[in-house]
Amino acid sequence: MFRNAEVQRLIHGVKICSDGPPISHLLFADDTVVFCKARRSELQVVDSILKDYRNASGQLINFQKSSMFFSRNAGPDLRRNLIAFKAIPVRGDLGRYLRLPAEIGKTNTEMFSYIKERVLQRLAGWKEREFLIWLKRVFCSSR
Repeated sequence: MFRNAEVQRLIHGVKICSDGPPISHLLFADDTVVFCKARRSELQVVDSILKDYRNASGQLINFQKSSMFFSRNAGPDLRRNLIAFKAIPVRGDLGRYLRLPAEIGKTNTEMFSYIKERVLQRLAGWKEREFLIWLKRVFCSSR
């Protein structure tokens, strides 16, 4: 339904690069991320798709666990108008998703430094444990 709305130009996804295809939504397990322009008409289309999904599946959407994020290009009046239309909490940033930073506009180095740090911490702990096991073998088995 999101793809059809995008093909019909009812919603506009984001493009990673100018030649790339637009991305209107990402699905993972029971999470959905929807990208559209900050327009009331596009939010109405998204709302309609979510209602159709709810009616077809019988699953309820918890809007209290949902959130909206606006790019810095969306002015305060527009934000207020869209927030009033759909009572969904607004976030100042995208935070983390699946323990990874979900920030748009950061360089790859900035985005993935978190992963690098976590891997190095795990490796340090692993090396330390391996070293202790080796010490134990060397000094405890010689007795």
